[in-house]
Amino acid sequence: MIVSHSTLQQDKYELKAAYIERFTRFIEWTSESEILKDYFVIGVLGDKNLSNALGKIFANQKIKNKKVVVKYFSNENDIKDVHVLYVHSSFDNRLDRLIRNLRSEPILTISQSAGFCQRGIHINLFFSNGYLRFEINEKALRESGLKASHLLLRQAKIINE
Repeated sequence: MIVSHSTLQQDKYELKAAYIERFTRFIEWTSESEILKDYFVIGVLGDKNLSNALGKIFANQKIKNKKVVVKYFSNENDIKDVHVLYVHSSFDNRLDRLIRNLRSEPILTISQSAGFCQRGIHINLFFSNGYLRFEINEKALRESGLKASHLLLRQAKIINE
C-alpha cells in the first residue's frame, strides 16, 4: 500500500489532536472561573492544520461535559479565554514572552518543539522510535494552578520535577 506524504501529514495532525483530547481527561482545572464557563475552549497558535483536525474531533465530542470550541490564533496577543493552548514551533522567538504572560493562568500549554518544555510549556509532544511520546514540565504546570493525574505523569518524561 502506498501512502502519500499529505496523508501521513494529516495522520500526524489527527494523532496530535487525539493526544490533546486525552490530556484534558487527566488535567484538573482548579480555578472557579474556569468551571463557570459555558464552553471548553482549545486555542491553536500558528497551526491551521491542527486547528482543523481538532475541529473535526470535537464537532460532536465534549470535554468536562462542555461543548468544545476550537479557536485559531495567528498572533499571541489575541489569545484570551482558552483552557488549552497549542503553540506551534514558529513562535520560538516569542515563546519566553508568551510563557511569562501565561505563567499564572490556568491554561494548559502544549507544543511539539524540542526545548519548549524546558522553557515553560506544560506538555511537549515528540516522536521517539516511531511513537508519539510526551514530556511534562511539572513545575510550570503547578505554577499555573493546573493539576495532572498521577496516571498522566507516570506515562510522561518529567521535566522540572
